[in-house]
Amino acid sequence: MKQTFLIFAVLCCSAIRLEGGDLPLSEDFGFPLRRPGVNITWNATLDSLPNSAMVFRVVSKEFSATTISNLLDITGLSAHDRTWRPGFGNRMLFRDRKNENRSLCIIPNDGWVFYQDPDAEAKPNEAVEGVPSEERGLEIAEAMALKLGIDRRELAKKPGGQELYCAHTLGERGAFDKAQRKVIKTVTRRGVWLVRRIDGIVSGAYGGNIYFDFGSHGQLVELDWIWRALKPHHLCRVATRDELTDWIRAGQCVLGGWQELNISALNITNATPYYFEKREDEPQQYVYPFVQLDAQAALPDTNIPVRLYCPMVVQ
Repeated sequence: MKQTFLIFAVLCCSAIRLEGGDLPLSEDFGFPLRRPGVNITWNATLDSLPNSAMVFRVVSKEFSATTISNLLDITGLSAHDRTWRPGFGNRMLFRDRKNENRSLCIIPNDGWVFYQDPDAEAKPNEAVEGVPSEERGLEIAEAMALKLGIDRRELAKKPGGQELYCAHTLGERGAFDKAQRKVIKTVTRRGVWLVRRIDGIVSGAYGGNIYFDFGSHGQLVELDWIWRALKPHHLCRVATRDELTDWIRAGQCVLGGWQELNISALNITNATPYYFEKREDEPQQYVYPFVQLDAQAALPDTNIPVRLYCPMVVQ
C-alpha cells in the first residue's frame, strides 16, 4: 500500500509573490512558528543551497506515443482497452474488459498516471510466489522508469554517488504456525519509490515521484506516477541566513509536527533545499523551492530535534 513518506512543507507568501492556490494549508503539515522573541543561533552554513533557484510554471504534460505504448506494455493493456466517456477531455482511461478492477488512467493536465491491479497480489487463500526482493524490485523499477522516458539524471541519488535514492514499502500477511507456536509473516507485495530531481534539487513533498508496487511473479499491483510538466518561470535569489532568521521570527516558517511547542531557542544545524509538488489531485500553477531546516529546540524542561520548513527565494 502506498504510504506518504516524503517531506512535508509549507511555503509562505512573504518570500515571493506566490499564487494563493499553490500554497498548502499549514494545518495539514504543522504550525506556523509564531515566536517573535525566539533566540536563533546557526550551527550550519547555507553551502548546500544554490545562489539562485528557478520558480517553474506547470503546463499540461504531453505523453508521447512511445510513452503511452510502453505504459500499455508494462501494464499488459492495449489500445483496444481504452474507454471513452463524455467530458474526459485529454484524459485517457484503459480498463481490462475481463477484469474491471484492472485499469490505467492518464491525466496530462496534472502529470499523473495511475494503474491498479489488486488481483496481482495473492489472495489469503492463494500461495504467494515470486514477490521480488528489495534489490530486484529496485532493478525492475529503474528499468520501467527509464522505459517510460524518465532520464536517470532526473532521479534523486544517494549522497556521494550515482546510486538511486529510493524508499521501500511492503504488504504482508500472517498465519499462526502451531508447530512453531508463533505467527509466520509472508510478504505479498513490495513497493519501490523513486524521487524526482528538479534542476538538481530533490522534489520533497507529495508529488514528483514514481511508485511501483509488485505482487506475485513481479506483476504490478500499482503504479502511481506524479510528474508534472514544468517550464521555467522566474529565476530568484536564494535568501540569506539573516533573511531566513527574520522569516522564522516573523512566523513565516512552519514547524513540522502535530502540536505547537513552547520554544524559547533554536539552534539550526542543517539546511536542505527542496521543491514542492502537490498531490496528484490538487491543481498547481507553479512549483516553488523551499528549505528544510533541522534544528535543536529549547523547551522549558528539555531540548528536542525539530524541523522547520521555510521559503527559500526572494524576488
